[in-house]
Amino acid sequence: METNQNHFENPVVAILIIAFLILSGYVFSQNKPGESQTANAKNNSSVITTVYTTGTVNVRSCPSTDCKILGTYEPNYALDLAGGLYAGKTDMSQLPDWLLFNFADGSTGYISKTVLSDHKFQAASDSTVV
Repeated sequence: METNQNHFENPVVAILIIAFLILSGYVFSQNKPGESQTANAKNNSSVITTVYTTGTVNVRSCPSTDCKILGTYEPNYALDLAGGLYAGKTDMSQLPDWLLFNFADGSTGYISKTVLSDHKFQAASDSTVV
């Protein structure tokens, strides 16, 4: 006598199919279209450690364009954010329009965020610079 057993009646096959569907759903939910894994890592688990001047910039005695100029800094002058007022920021948008710094020459003054760029990040979970 011939047995016509449906494959879905076999419990091993049914368990394998369910496991495959669950795994596929998990993988699909982790890889959403249009999102970069690098960008997600930058936004979620890293902080800005250093900002750089994008051109020659003036440091001012107050956060305004009409205040006294205290000093001038060349392009790519590095400003440390790791241990100062702005520590823990993960994005330039979190910084104020004018940043107050203690500069290497001993002066304290303001610098406009518009003349800075951030291109050095440190992972929040370790000390590796990315």
